[in-house]
Amino acid sequence: MNIDFSKSIGNELDILEQVFAGLQTRMPVILQFSSFSSKEEDFFSQILEKLLEPTRFINSYGLIHTSMREMIQNACKANFKRKYFADVKINSDILDQYEAGMLLFKAYIKKNRNGLKESREGAGNRFEIKITKKKNSLWLSVCNYFPLHAIEEKRIRQKFSSSSTAVNLYEYYKNFMDDSEGAGLGIAMVRVLLEKAGISMRNFSIYTDSDTRFATSRIILPTSQNFVSPRVIFEEEQKRRGCTAGFLRSQLQKGLFTLDDGI
Repeated sequence: MNIDFSKSIGNELDILEQVFAGLQTRMPVILQFSSFSSKEEDFFSQILEKLLEPTRFINSYGLIHTSMREMIQNACKANFKRKYFADVKINSDILDQYEAGMLLFKAYIKKNRNGLKESREGAGNRFEIKITKKKNSLWLSVCNYFPLHAIEEKRIRQKFSSSSTAVNLYEYYKNFMDDSEGAGLGIAMVRVLLEKAGISMRNFSIYTDSDTRFATSRIILPTSQNFVSPRVIFEEEQKRRGCTAGFLRSQLQKGLFTLDDGI
């Protein structure tokens, strides 16, 4: 079920009913945005609170809401960065150009105080939030309508690795901040917030979806003791096959392997 949020303001009750009716079918509900102003944010907050009410995570609503807000802001910033790179003719597949582009982009954001607000509320800032209710879990995904570049994927993996050794955000900022990417705190911030909510870092991931080719950041909330994390399934399958993680990821992208089984 696809719902265009830009056409939904003023019909909140009808949309809420559609969302939760759709989730009962176990099919994904996709909320499409063309901006994320305070009105859209307030509306989504209502949906998120209602989603969490029947689960133990309602007690961690604030932490999960802040995590989702960070993921959404990152999606908006990614949209804005793509547009900026296109305007200044940066090829993101070439490392030297990408790094130079990031320095220019950071300077632009710093100089233009409304830059980040524009990245959230500007026209054409299209992204989606996908909500999927599975047998043993609830999946919350924020998706951009383009894949990650190889350079971006590599840096995201580096940030996941470095953030896992930091005790708190201050330590991460002091030891691991990547200045070329801006503050570089998004992944560490979400990790700290989710851990405070009792959610394993294994249930937070950023990747390119193999079916849609959308850059996706995802939180999985376990709703049953029978839940098995997709990352655990991945690691067990990698061990069973005796293959590299890169090879198994390629099998995922080709649709030859799935992480959804039994979830």
